[in-house]
Amino acid sequence: LGDDGKLYNAKEFKEFYGKEGKDKWTKNDKYTERRLAKNNKAYTVFEFRDYYVDTWGEAGWVQEWKSAKPEERKANDGKWYTWEEFQK
Repeated sequence: LGDDGKLYNAKEFKEFYGKEGKDKWTKNDKYTERRLAKNNKAYTVFEFRDYYVDTWGEAGWVQEWKSAKPEERKANDGKWYTWEEFQK
């Protein structure tokens, strides 16, 4: 989440913030997308790759990521939402 309230992917974030982008990106961890691996744990894309790359290879872990269920997070209203549902 940028200071302007918009959501960015890593590349867009770097372009928006320039050399400060990496530090700001890592500090925004609570806004990072996570998906569930087959062990039912939520991982960031980098953690997910580390978890699957030895078994599935570079192309295989990407397919696993695409088909993985998104993490759900509990909102202030007590209900659970995926990131996309929460944004609405």
